[in-house]
Amino acid sequence: MVFSVLSISALAFMIFNVNPEMAGTFKILLFFGLILASFFSVATFVIYNIRKLATYTISGLVSLREGFLIGLLVLLLAFLSSVGLLGIWDAAFLVIVFLLIEILMLAKKGNKYEGRRSV
Repeated sequence: MVFSVLSISALAFMIFNVNPEMAGTFKILLFFGLILASFFSVATFVIYNIRKLATYTISGLVSLREGFLIGLLVLLLAFLSSVGLLGIWDAAFLVIVFLLIEILMLAKKGNKYEGRRSV
């Protein structure tokens, strides 16, 4: 929770106090890093609490993975938008790719505890 507040505060400071046209490479990399950290921490916190309320089980690793994927998705969308390459179909394709990655991870988790496949 503290990490979320710190990363969102730092991101808000960057948005309101740094001119993107005058910013150097370090400030731009810091901005994109703060986007990843902010969305990762907030998404992880929200997904963890939704899972805890909905299923009454605590699954921290799954929430971390899903939060990281959401943060990475937002980071890629922000980067593509900043260089002028983001269209509606590109965004939809990226969302579908990340959904398929999550479905693959959940399917692998389900197959992890099954017995060996006989030849």
